[in-house]
Amino acid sequence: MLIKKYKILLKVIALCILLFPLDTSAENILDIYNEALENDPTFKAAEYSYLADKEIKVQGRAALLPSVSISG
Repeated sequence: MLIKKYKILLKVIALCILLFPLDTSAENILDIYNEALENDPTFKAAEYSYLADKEIKVQGRAALLPSVSISG
């Protein structure tokens, strides 16, 4: 009787393992973190603000450099 219960239990466990694989949707912590950063509006706003400030410096320096023009 006891052996029959264990056989049924093992069959149920095997069926669960086959129907619900454990690693199909597994992600590591770095993937989850990167997805969270991609979807965070505060982080994106700070990133684009930084890039805009960086570009302003480049444009300001360009105004100090000599320019060449051809007219004719």
